[in-house]
Amino acid sequence: MFQIVDAKCLDDNMEELAEQADVIFNSSTLYELAVLKKHIFPLLTAIQPEDSCFEQVQNMVKILNYILEADVDDEIPPTSLVREFIGGNSFYL
Repeated sequence: MFQIVDAKCLDDNMEELAEQADVIFNSSTLYELAVLKKHIFPLLTAIQPEDSCFEQVQNMVKILNYILEADVDDEIPPTSLVREFIGGNSFYL
């Protein structure tokens, strides 16, 4: 389904590219984690202890445990970047 990417490699590449960027655009929203939690929490909790990324996933789960889940999918505009992850975007109509 999804390919696990080595987080260290990804971080190194992002830092290198960010240093060369003319502009950095932060597209995060205040409600993003609360909306995404219902979609990603089941995937994260399905990771087995034998997986190489288990420790990192457990840290993410601990953080998500502090966030209340928001079920407001119908209130998010179809042009929101969050729609790229939860479905219902209007960019491919």
